[in-house]
Amino acid sequence: MSSSYWGYWLIVMGVAIVGLMISVNGITTTTTQNYLSIKEVTEASMLEAVDYGYYRDYNEIKINKEKFMEVFLRMIAETMGTTDTYEVNFYGIYEAPPKVSVEIKSNSGTDFVSTGYDTISRHDAIIQAHAQEVITNENNSSSSTPSTPEQKPEETVACKTGITSFDATNMMAYPMAAISVYDSKEHKNEIGKTNTNASDTEALKILGRSDSDSKWWAVEYGSDSCGWIDSTYVAVNMQEYEPRITYDIKNASTSIYQSSGVPLNMGNLYNSKYKPLGTYMFAQKIKKAADLAAEEGVHLVVNDAYRPKGVTDKLYNTFSNLYNSNETVKKGVRVDFPNGKGFYLGDFVATGVSTHNTACAVDITFSGANMPSAMHELSVAAAFKVDKVTKTTNADALKLNRIMEGAGLTNLLTEWWHYQDNTCHNNIKGITGSGAKFWAS
Repeated sequence: MSSSYWGYWLIVMGVAIVGLMISVNGITTTTTQNYLSIKEVTEASMLEAVDYGYYRDYNEIKINKEKFMEVFLRMIAETMGTTDTYEVNFYGIYEAPPKVSVEIKSNSGTDFVSTGYDTISRHDAIIQAHAQEVITNENNSSSSTPSTPEQKPEETVACKTGITSFDATNMMAYPMAAISVYDSKEHKNEIGKTNTNASDTEALKILGRSDSDSKWWAVEYGSDSCGWIDSTYVAVNMQEYEPRITYDIKNASTSIYQSSGVPLNMGNLYNSKYKPLGTYMFAQKIKKAADLAAEEGVHLVVNDAYRPKGVTDKLYNTFSNLYNSNETVKKGVRVDFPNGKGFYLGDFVATGVSTHNTACAVDITFSGANMPSAMHELSVAAAFKVDKVTKTTNADALKLNRIMEGAGLTNLLTEWWHYQDNTCHNNIKGITGSGAKFWAS
């Protein structure tokens, strides 16, 4: 009888041991399979996420973080069973140089594990590139020798990490104030200052913007440096940013300023390198205006944009002299209203820092428009309103107003053509006092 019990217990112990071995083997197999799957899927996903446009421009490999995650989740789902339960975690995804860390938690499916995850697999991966330098001699023969990649300054790497492309990437940024350049998008360590004086060499190439705070841009400046700047204070070339608009800049050829039909005869006020700048905040609203104009079936024409402070001062002095010496001009400017208010010289030309000086305004019309006066007519004939209640303008001026105000811009009472962004202007005026000094003749 006792021998029967011993036989029974030997059978039970044998079954238990076999079950344990199967379970342990299942966990081990699952872990191995998961690791191999993660390794294969991670590497394939990184290759699919490579930004080849960036590689072409900068000869550096960079991945798109969002695309990597999307491809990884799709591919890992294809390797799992339809009834499998798993959890994917991403750690430390760096776009440039490409490095990712991925973790998958799963259940081995053994009988003695009822809930939760009992298998955790992690994988780290990078992409490395090895280039060859091709040397051509005078006889046009060539040979290939291995070349180690040149080490770039640390700030260059920091400028190309954590950025995303947007609609101004690879354009030039023009500082409207002397602002700080930082070594990283966290903007803790200042490494330089921008310059606002006079030439295209002061422009900064836009590499992209921060993936966590879009107002911070990564830029190249100087011959071989890069850093991060606050885009609030920089402008872009609107002719490049919004090419649907025609840019016929009168002050860059022969200015057309007049008052009551009397010309100011100011000639060319900008040099040949002039570009119609607008801060990025302002340029976005101009793009919106182009959309609204298309809906209205009209084509916008910009006759002036950014204007150096020196040109504004010259305009005021010339206009002031004409006003004081010509009664016809004075009569066209000096208007009294019943409420005791009226128009004066300073209502038609800025005496201080104008919204044009900070790249936050345009003088604009549309093709074929019949406006109340000629463009840049500095008299009451050009007024959008005689007072804050009574409109004296016409249908085309009202249509232009509908488009521009619909884009978030405001006009001046004395100039039907002038639209500005007050927030943009106050931002820049608050730190510079006079705007930039590009391209004055």
